[in-house]
Amino acid sequence: MGSDYLFSLNNTKRGPARVRLKMAAAILALYSTREGRAVSGIFQCVQEIDARLLAQCKKNYPGELALFAVSRCMRKSGIGRALFEKHLAYLHSQNIREFFLFTDTSCNYPFYEHRGMVRRAEEEHTFSASGIQEKMRFFIYDFQQGAPA
Repeated sequence: MGSDYLFSLNNTKRGPARVRLKMAAAILALYSTREGRAVSGIFQCVQEIDARLLAQCKKNYPGELALFAVSRCMRKSGIGRALFEKHLAYLHSQNIREFFLFTDTSCNYPFYEHRGMVRRAEEEHTFSASGIQEKMRFFIYDFQQGAPA
């Protein structure tokens, strides 16, 4: 899978039909169980939080880093930094000088600050599931090529 294939997954209108069918099947399977419906409600809530965070920025960003994940056991190995630098190089080659990402307290969000990203907005939310409450903070960060790192 090349980067173009991964990029197209972010835009389902352009993604391959088989990928869209697999996504639809996964969504149907999720809604078929009570637990799945509860989880989908959490995802819906996170999407609404993300929309509010983006609206607070009052910007139309030309790029988004939709998923950035490194296994905990591989942290501090330089892999995250290398992937982030590859992402910046790709954006630069596409003449995209600014992008944003969403993250939260379940992730290693200080990584983005160490890479020169700026936290633009945040929101706290408490989720309740199966009698357990979990408080989380959600963030939006942005990056401008040429900004001091």
